[in-house]
Amino acid sequence: MTLARRAPILTALLVLLMITLAEWQKQNSVEASTARQASVASDVASLRDAWVKHWNAKPLVPLLETYAADAVLLPPSGILVSGHDAVAKYWKQAIQGDVRTLSLQPVSGDSSGDFAYESGHLTYVVTSSTGGKTGNSVETRTGTMSHVNGSYLVVLRRGADGKWRIVQHAFTEALLKNMVEEKHPTPKPMMPPEKR
Repeated sequence: MTLARRAPILTALLVLLMITLAEWQKQNSVEASTARQASVASDVASLRDAWVKHWNAKPLVPLLETYAADAVLLPPSGILVSGHDAVAKYWKQAIQGDVRTLSLQPVSGDSSGDFAYESGHLTYVVTSSTGGKTGNSVETRTGTMSHVNGSYLVVLRRGADGKWRIVQHAFTEALLKNMVEEKHPTPKPMMPPEKR
């Protein structure tokens, strides 16, 4: 068989080899991506667990180490807290308050490159000796104990050192929402005149 007759066979074998190689690379890429996603999810879960542990134990320095230098915090007050020093001041005041037993329940999260996010629900108990009883509070011997529910969203960035840190942190508190809704109920949508 001459080279001219072998050329179509060699071309077909080369094309088949290229297709096989492309499929192999695609499968390895998907497996590598899945492994990276699992690794990031594990890192994010570890950071979340450390944050909750530090909050509940009240050591400020380890809590602040979970934030990037350019971190931004958006608490329920709506006042933007920007930069590590401002975040430190905010948490220093908050950590001395009456919030007890905080827990976070993640609902969703994902990552892309050096960024990741997680959102979920938060719950905590706040005690107060000044009263202010609401629909989800109980009186105790030491004051009023309220169970607060809310939501959170954190955006994390992996630094040059490979560690994940919080760069954006927003959270809500359903206790405040309930108090507002009790005073100002949500109006029902108006129906167009032709449907009345």
